[in-house]
Amino acid sequence: MASTGTFKSLGIVFRQIKYGDTSIIVEIYTRDKGLRSFIVNGARKAKSPLSAALFQHTNLVDIVAYDVGDSEKVSRIKEVRLAQHYERIQSDMIRASVGIFMLEIARNTIIERTANEELFDFLWGQFLYLDQPATMMKLLPQKYLLSLASLLGCQPVNNFSDTYPIFDVEEAQFCSEQTICTHPISRYHSQWIARLLEYDHPELAPFGIDREDRDALLQILIKYYQFHLGVGRVIKSYEVLKNIM
Repeated sequence: MASTGTFKSLGIVFRQIKYGDTSIIVEIYTRDKGLRSFIVNGARKAKSPLSAALFQHTNLVDIVAYDVGDSEKVSRIKEVRLAQHYERIQSDMIRASVGIFMLEIARNTIIERTANEELFDFLWGQFLYLDQPATMMKLLPQKYLLSLASLLGCQPVNNFSDTYPIFDVEEAQFCSEQTICTHPISRYHSQWIARLLEYDHPELAPFGIDREDRDALLQILIKYYQFHLGVGRVIKSYEVLKNIM
């Protein structure tokens, strides 16, 4: 494979697929080049320096890779190391489930083959935050969806008030009770959407929410992604997350 040099970048492993008897193809969202695909020969051999274990999904890595010039082409990785070692995500069932859900949403919405440092840094920070001991999981998936939507260019308008208390999923804003909304949700869940938009860390806010309503909010926000980001496929990790959370 002809190359035009190498590049060094931080990356988030999005996907790993077995290729042949011993190799893998990995999809990595890189800080410097956007979404890229790589073939790693011999990664499933016992003593490979580029072990498949380094490319587990959600891993935060530091890579040196060959730049083939065309972002659509599969390239090769020259060097890789873990940039961060998780202490909890891969051993804690709840954190692992939240992490897989976050990753699946990112995979289904991010198609950029060019650098987007703000988006990359957000995702990187979310996985680091998920691994922290004091992180509260209850509303993290819901807040993640709203924050990611902002970076993808479709953040809901937070015009919530007594006059506009009903959130319309398709219109991406709150409407009055007299307005004929296209896809309205309940007034109670609308209040929660407004709170999630307002608080950076909703688990620190002085209110609580039960499991059923957390799940209802998650379903609402997944539907929001279907409307505004073309996420048409089933989010497979949702059912696992629902049962565990």
